[in-house]
Amino acid sequence: MSLPEQLFARLKPSIDALATSLFDASRQRLITQGRCLPHAATQDALSHIAMLGTDPEQFPNGRDRTTQIMLYLHCMLRARVRQRAVAALAIAETVTITPQGRPRTSAIKVLYEHQSGLAVALYMPFKKRLLGGYVFGEVMTFSAEGEVNPWATLRSAQRPSASLGNAGTAASGAAMGA
Repeated sequence: MSLPEQLFARLKPSIDALATSLFDASRQRLITQGRCLPHAATQDALSHIAMLGTDPEQFPNGRDRTTQIMLYLHCMLRARVRQRAVAALAIAETVTITPQGRPRTSAIKVLYEHQSGLAVALYMPFKKRLLGGYVFGEVMTFSAEGEVNPWATLRSAQRPSASLGNAGTAASGAAMGA
């Protein structure tokens, strides 16, 4: 088993917990409001989950509303990681996907990011029924690139300053594996 596969297997309970919370909230929003604007969640080292959302009224209507909400949530998540002991985060949005060998469809996307660097995208396809309601499909999971990347920012901020003398820089760099 490769290192990413081992990490995925070890973090599967965390992935499932955050993804389930966000998929459930997304389904509920689709059913009750007919839409699902982006929202997020964090998980601490004790596996406590905190849901994060925004007031959509603070963002102007229009094509860029979802993008503005996503950018706002990214900033909120980065701040949350700096302020608290967050081990993992996830952000949900609706997207259009083309599953292999099938037609395009709407889906709820949950992007999971862990402090270890693992990032996974989970997609739950859905269709609106002709007479109302929704049909939700099976979740598909793929390796992904992080979008929020709050721990990368923290790690780069914690690296030794270039203003240290040569000996200090070399010693610090060797200790950090740089």
